[in-house]
Amino acid sequence: MASPSPPTTTTQQACAACAHQGASSCPPNCGLAPYFPADKPKRFWYARLMFGMERILGFSEAEKQGIRPNGSTVISMAAVVYLADARVEDPILGAYGRIRKLQQQLDRLKAERARHSPAPSGNGKPSPS
Repeated sequence: MASPSPPTTTTQQACAACAHQGASSCPPNCGLAPYFPADKPKRFWYARLMFGMERILGFSEAEKQGIRPNGSTVISMAAVVYLADARVEDPILGAYGRIRKLQQQLDRLKAERARHSPAPSGNGKPSPS
């Protein structure tokens, strides 16, 4: 299986990470631009708040330095982006809020399935004739 590759973007303006540092455009080798596009400044803000700039840069550079196996940068940054997007969506509960909503949806679906399924007869053993 081929290792995942980061999304590619060509940006004229600075990504949210570079803009945070006051740059008007990204350097050609900006490793954060695919994950923090200019139109998602809140994603970067929450990621920086939760992980700190040093750790985010560490996640994005670990593979290049041989610290982590191929593809791990994409996976690490996908987790950072997921958690940051969850905070944008729900600043109080974040990813827990997403999980809670999914659990509630699952509970509703199970209840609906139980209403539409035939009731089990007895203890599951055939009745003696």
